[in-house]
Amino acid sequence: MSDSRYLHLLRSDCPLPPGTHVVLYTRDSGGDEQDKSTVQQNEAAHEYCHHFGLVLDHVYCDEAEKATEVEKRDQFAAMMTDLRQRFSVVYDPTKREQRAKEKPFGILCWKSNRLGRDLLHTRHVKSDLRLRGL
Repeated sequence: MSDSRYLHLLRSDCPLPPGTHVVLYTRDSGGDEQDKSTVQQNEAAHEYCHHFGLVLDHVYCDEAEKATEVEKRDQFAAMMTDLRQRFSVVYDPTKREQRAKEKPFGILCWKSNRLGRDLLHTRHVKSDLRLRGL
């Protein structure tokens, strides 16, 4: 894999400090409008992690499943279960910000529509993760 095959496609900064642990969620809907295959998403994430010094703990990958069929995305469900068990909700914004600063952790995905194509569902997932300081 080339050192800069995908960097020009990714955000040019990283909101997480070097050494931060992250997980990756990849999804390939199998449709004609698929942006990047799960292999390409994985390669891009590895390149991003290497470039910014992030530690990739785990890759969750759902292949050829439509986002509207959330119940069939086993790896997405596993990721959310793992993260919910590992990180409790912090309702106090000051404490949540403190946790995020002291113990940063991140979730990588090619685009937020990988989390859920329905806007309401995607917002729910992002809110759930952010309430946990992720």
